[in-house]
Amino acid sequence: MVAQEFTVDLDKPLVFQVNFALLLFSASVGHLGEAYQEWVHQPIVTVEGPRFFASDFWEFLTKNEWYVIPTIWLPVVCWYATKAFKMGNSLPEIAMILVLGIFIWSLMEYSLHRFLFHIKTKTYWGNTLHYLLHGCHHKHPQDGLRLVFPPTATAILLFPLWNIVKLISTPAVAPALFAGILLGYVMYDVTHYYLHHGQPKSEVPKHLKKYHLNHHFRIQNKGYGITSSLWDKVFWTLPQTKSHDKARKHEYNRQATVQRTKDMITGKWKTLTRDCNKFTGIVEEHAQLTDENDSTWLARSVVAGRRVRTAEDIEEPNELFRDNTIPCPPGKPRPSKSQKSDSSRSVGSSSTGGDAFKEMVQEELRIEREKIGFSRYKKNRGIEVS
Repeated sequence: MVAQEFTVDLDKPLVFQVNFALLLFSASVGHLGEAYQEWVHQPIVTVEGPRFFASDFWEFLTKNEWYVIPTIWLPVVCWYATKAFKMGNSLPEIAMILVLGIFIWSLMEYSLHRFLFHIKTKTYWGNTLHYLLHGCHHKHPQDGLRLVFPPTATAILLFPLWNIVKLISTPAVAPALFAGILLGYVMYDVTHYYLHHGQPKSEVPKHLKKYHLNHHFRIQNKGYGITSSLWDKVFWTLPQTKSHDKARKHEYNRQATVQRTKDMITGKWKTLTRDCNKFTGIVEEHAQLTDENDSTWLARSVVAGRRVRTAEDIEEPNELFRDNTIPCPPGKPRPSKSQKSDSSRSVGSSSTGGDAFKEMVQEELRIEREKIGFSRYKKNRGIEVS
């Protein structure tokens, strides 16, 4: 069955159902295939989780209260510690070995959580076993009856663990070391339950709760430590905080803005350079066709800059004499105030004097045009020179 066509029905047992009449297995999570990893990391926050097995017996083995763990295993810890004391170890020695066992468990906790509980699966049996082992906890993180490890499964795993401890330590040290590892496990399971359902008021438990819930609801591939973040720091799997992510996002946006600004300026500069080169080419081509040189262009620019208005641009010559102002042709000194008043009186008193002065100004303008090559400019374009 293709994974995309399969939908998990949470109202039915999620692991498998056995139809004894037909001797057929109908599976749920096993058929998700490669889509299982995405599905299992989309948590459903409900206090009560779904049913795992159709059989009441197997279903019973998957559920237990948190206080069952210390009730069952703390007496075992005490028994092994007493056994170590009877073998000649002093109380300080036993305490030190217990601390060493707890330290060893913290590394086991990190390693199991990272490399076994978060193993990538896509086959039918791989998905099913992973869901039973740890996937159910990520899918239903607040399921209070499946937060701690079932005692039956723990008892089965303790047998090979005891043999390994006896193999790596002396007979006198082995009981206390095993007791320390088991005590670390009890502390881990109780702490795990508290981080999901407790309401811590002090700073350290608050930090641990935030740290672990961050692993469930935000970054599932970081933060594998439960009772401590020590090994996450050692192996570089420490998740970043939201404030750090915001700062990193801000820095990324700042760098992106700087880069976009650089690209924009560079692009505009390239466009401006291209346009300037294009304009220069047009000017050079025009100069070749009209036989003009730089001095001619410079003179014409001076004329345009001064906004010299020729007689052809003026509809009414009287516009040259507003407010009793006498235009001053280039190269000649400005008239004195007495000359201005005399000129204004003559312009106001007689129309003949005004016409004569207008002719003089027009003559000056014509001479100026010839000096700057304006007549040559018109000749090259076939315009009649007046």
